[in-house]
Amino acid sequence: MGGRLALVIGSECAEFRKLGFVQERAGDLYDTLTDLGDWEAAGGLTGPVINPSTASLSEAVRNAFAEASSRQATLLFAFIGHGQADGDQDYFLFAADSTQPPTVRSAFHLIQEIRDNLKTAATLDGLICLTDACEAGEGVRGAGQRWLQPLVASGGRMELMVASGDTDAYDGCFTRTLVATARRGDPKAGEYLLCADLKPSLSVGCPRQTPVLLSFDGVTVVPDDTADRGLYLVANIVRRGSDLVGTAAVGLVDQLTRGVVITGAVAEAYQRLREADGERLRAVVGPAGAGKSTLVSLLLRPELVVDDSTRIAVHAAVFLDASSTRGTVANSLSDQLAKSVPGFAGAVAAVESGTDPEELNALDALEARVRRPLEQCRQAGTRVRILIDGLDQPGAHSRERILDAVATLADPSDGRLGHLRVIVTARQTVGLTGHPGLGGAHLVVLEGPTPEDLSAVVQRTRGRRDLAIEDDLLANLPADGGWLIARLLAEVEERFLPRQQLTLESLVTARLRQASTGPTDAGPMAALLSVLTAAGAGAVLPVAVLSHTVERLGHQSTVPGLRDLLVRLGALTARSRPGRPEERAGLAHPVLVALLDRRSGGPVAAEALDVASAHVALAWVISKHLSDTGLTLVASDTTWSGPLDFGDEATVTVPAMAPEYVTAHQYVTHAGPRHHVQTGDVDGAVAVLTALDGSRAADNRDRWAAWLTEIGRAHV
Repeated sequence: MGGRLALVIGSECAEFRKLGFVQERAGDLYDTLTDLGDWEAAGGLTGPVINPSTASLSEAVRNAFAEASSRQATLLFAFIGHGQADGDQDYFLFAADSTQPPTVRSAFHLIQEIRDNLKTAATLDGLICLTDACEAGEGVRGAGQRWLQPLVASGGRMELMVASGDTDAYDGCFTRTLVATARRGDPKAGEYLLCADLKPSLSVGCPRQTPVLLSFDGVTVVPDDTADRGLYLVANIVRRGSDLVGTAAVGLVDQLTRGVVITGAVAEAYQRLREADGERLRAVVGPAGAGKSTLVSLLLRPELVVDDSTRIAVHAAVFLDASSTRGTVANSLSDQLAKSVPGFAGAVAAVESGTDPEELNALDALEARVRRPLEQCRQAGTRVRILIDGLDQPGAHSRERILDAVATLADPSDGRLGHLRVIVTARQTVGLTGHPGLGGAHLVVLEGPTPEDLSAVVQRTRGRRDLAIEDDLLANLPADGGWLIARLLAEVEERFLPRQQLTLESLVTARLRQASTGPTDAGPMAALLSVLTAAGAGAVLPVAVLSHTVERLGHQSTVPGLRDLLVRLGALTARSRPGRPEERAGLAHPVLVALLDRRSGGPVAAEALDVASAHVALAWVISKHLSDTGLTLVASDTTWSGPLDFGDEATVTVPAMAPEYVTAHQYVTHAGPRHHVQTGDVDGAVAVLTALDGSRAADNRDRWAAWLTEIGRAHV
């Protein structure tokens, strides 16, 4: 199930002058999509369809929609050739045997044909349509009127990008430039390139054309900068060399830095952070919403701030969440360092083979897989830097264990790790200054954005000056929320804006109302929000686990349907590697968890939200997973083989390393006990911990220690 299907059409027409470039452009586009975008040909084809008849073109499109819907896959339809507008919202593409004047029988009526296919493709995981033909602006207008109705009915997402407005498409410049840009990559874009990322290059590379992009999120047409990142065209080849590519962190970093505003305070804090590189431990501290995670993310995306000569390399990054433990941090750091630090993987193997078995069994993951290997990776003048974001996020006992780990790695008296630099973020200094090994941290204080900062961002994003919004913002800046306020204001339509005092709570309520408009049932949205709230802040919950949990709560659920809802929630959610099988999702900020969780007095939570039941459902999914699988973790928690099934029927065999199952099993090992604890199910939490016990005693001890305090509270 799932996947990405592409149908590329290149068509000359006998009634028009021969273009001459169609076959070459179609072949180049198809090769680029399959090489860089994980697309496969719809209908089992081995390349683009060249010069089809009108009937065969319609049939190919119809079959592609049917296949994509049955597989719950994303569909890309691209056409290169002749096009013609014919009146209001009528736009035709010409096949080899098409005739003039165009009719629904003599040519391919783009607007009507796609509309008809959308009506029968309710489980499509998004549509991308590329049209390199003349007069395609009428196609955009028609799509804006006639495609949106069936998309609203199914909550579906769509992007349409065309070569020209109401003029000619010259020499296939649109496709040629798109391919060249995709092959070249964009150093300032994210891990994947969307239509919106390529549009500026098309404007520059094809000055005689005006590329037009229409993006729809299932409820409303959205600006380019808020387009669904899951509907990407190709991987950004410039980013392929990054050591973080393929990790959960990279998607979060892309989201944090997309459209980032470098204010004076951010630029100054960034400079202080870089200049203090001689310090063994640096801590970025500041209030909620100040932009701490975004600031340290800029260290991972320095091209957005500084030139190559002043960047510093970060070799591993961990973004903590409510279920993080010392062990999960150690394993994540070790996996990344194996890719980014020369000789590290060999050093890990050397520690494993060269340490007495009894001693090795007593070492925890941090000691065996991070600290001791790093001791063997010292090179003159070379520093290794690791980043740990969100020290406030884990539970109290786990947080103390993680602070101990930071103190161990950043101990100034340990000359064997003199080449290691540690960077952390936290809301306040209490946990740092109160820890005996962290009192000497070099602090970089980041103040929250000023009202003027937020107002400027809102005005720039909304494309107009709204004095009412600005005055209210300046007068009623909430204590929590910071940059989240600006992101929400940029997304909330005027009809949903609070009529009275502007607060973070009223903005969240407005954004939820906007996301819940349309004919779709409110139940799945409420269930989704309940599960995301139970999972906690950050892109933590794999979409496979999310889907099965929503089903457990009594709602029909598919991954495409959940992605539709996630996109509609916009800035309220965090998504890592959107559109990919290994996608993870969650609420964008801890303050949102507090607002939506009624057990914490969350004032925003609607009556339909039931976070307690979501914890129960998550605990059931986790227990079902463990009882139905004979999976054995190997080394880095990313390799195994065995059966896997979340349903009530027989298990199925899963290929080793299937990414959606890697992330699902990682979540079970990462957060499994938490949801049992939250429901007061002590026996269930103990059963999960027992099932996760491995051969290394120290790791088992660390895992149990991380949860025993919470289990004790639940038992009381």
